[in-house]
Amino acid sequence: MLLVDRQCILPSSGQPYRHAVTEMKGLVVPTVGRDGPDGEVGPLRELPGDQPSNHAGIDQAAIRQRHGVWIRGHAHNVTRKPDGNRFEVVDSCCLSSLISPRLQQRPLKTDTRSKPRPTPNEKVEPVTDFHPIPEPRTTLTHANCVVSTPLGYRPLHLDLHVPPGDGPFPVLLWIHGGGWVTGSRVWTVDQRFHERMVARGYAVADVDYRLALEATYPAQQADINAAIHWLRHHASALRIDPGRFALLGESAGGQLAGIAGLTGTGDAAVQAVILWYGPVDLSNLRDQDDPFTEPAALLGGPLAERTAFARLASPLHNIHPDAPPFLLVHGTEDETVPFAEAVGFAEALRAQGVRCDVLPVEGAGHVFTGASVEVGTLTEAGADFLDDVFNRLRPDASRAAM
Repeated sequence: MLLVDRQCILPSSGQPYRHAVTEMKGLVVPTVGRDGPDGEVGPLRELPGDQPSNHAGIDQAAIRQRHGVWIRGHAHNVTRKPDGNRFEVVDSCCLSSLISPRLQQRPLKTDTRSKPRPTPNEKVEPVTDFHPIPEPRTTLTHANCVVSTPLGYRPLHLDLHVPPGDGPFPVLLWIHGGGWVTGSRVWTVDQRFHERMVARGYAVADVDYRLALEATYPAQQADINAAIHWLRHHASALRIDPGRFALLGESAGGQLAGIAGLTGTGDAAVQAVILWYGPVDLSNLRDQDDPFTEPAALLGGPLAERTAFARLASPLHNIHPDAPPFLLVHGTEDETVPFAEAVGFAEALRAQGVRCDVLPVEGAGHVFTGASVEVGTLTEAGADFLDDVFNRLRPDASRAAM
C-alpha cells in the first residue's frame, strides 16, 4: 500500500527520485525508487510482515541477502543498486521507531504468508490502529498557538491552559516523550494533569517539537526554546509571569527539558526543571555502534561516531553552578532508564551547588508502570516542588526576565 510519494533530490548527485513509504501488516518501511521515463516510482521492495519488532531479533545481513534491501544510514544516504538503475534504502530512523517501547507493545500480524492476495472486490482489513477520541480539555484556554515556522517544516504549536483570574501565573511547559520518534503534545501520563496543575495556580503549555524522523538534534532544543520565547513575548496578554517558567519532560522529553533548562539563557531561561524518568547521558548508552536505535535517530547516526555530539545533547555533561533547581521523579525498577542514572545526575548537580531533589517511585518501571502510588500524587509532588522554588525567588526575580 503506497502511503507517501513525493519528489525529492539526491543530495550527492542532484538526480531526482521519489520517496515512498509502504505499510505491510503494521511494519512501515520506506523505500526509494529512481524515477522512470514516465515519472513512475521504480521497483519497490518490502520487508516481510513477520519481521519481529524487537531490534535484537532483526538479522540485518539476512534481510539484505534474502530481500535485496540495503540497510544503510538515513533517507538521504541512498545506496545505488549494482545495476545502476535503482535506488533503494531502508531508513534506519524508521526502523528505530518500530522498536520504541511504546510500539513494541503493539504486536505485528504475522500470518500474511498463508493468506492469498485480496481480489479487487474483496474488503481489505485496515492495518492502522486508531487512537481513541480525545476527551474534552476543559482547562484549555488557547489552542494551536503557532510559536515557530521553521523553513521547510510544519508549523509548531502549543496549547495553553491558564487558570481563571488576573494572574500573572507561573507557567509549566509540558514536553512529551516517545523515544524522540513518536508522541504528541496532547499525550500525558496523568490523565488529570492539567486539571491538577491549573487548580494549583499554574498555567500549562503543551509544547510541540520536531521528531527525530523530521529533523535531527538540535532541532528539538530549538523548538522548545522557540516556545519559551513566544510565551515570554506574549506573557502580559496571556496572564503569565515571565520570571516563573518551569519545564516538565517525561522520558525522551526529559532529556530535552534537561538540556533546555541547563543551556537556556536570557529570554530562553527557565527557573525550574522536573524530569520524569528522563535519560541524561546519551554518550553512555548501550548499542553504541547500532545506527537503528532511537538515540542514533536523534543524533543522525551511531553514537560511537558522535560521542562529542552526544555529550553536547546530554544534561549530565552540561551542568554548571547557575543551573536552575531540578526535581527527578524516577521509578526504582525502570529498566529503560535505570534509577541509578537519576541518582548520578543528582549527585553531579549537587556537586556544582545546584539544588536537585529526587523522588523515587518504589516498584515503578518506565512511564511509572507498576507504581505503588497513583500518578496524580506525582503531579502534586511536582507542584509542591515548584511552589517551594518560586516562593524562594527574590521579590524582584520574576521581573528580571520581563
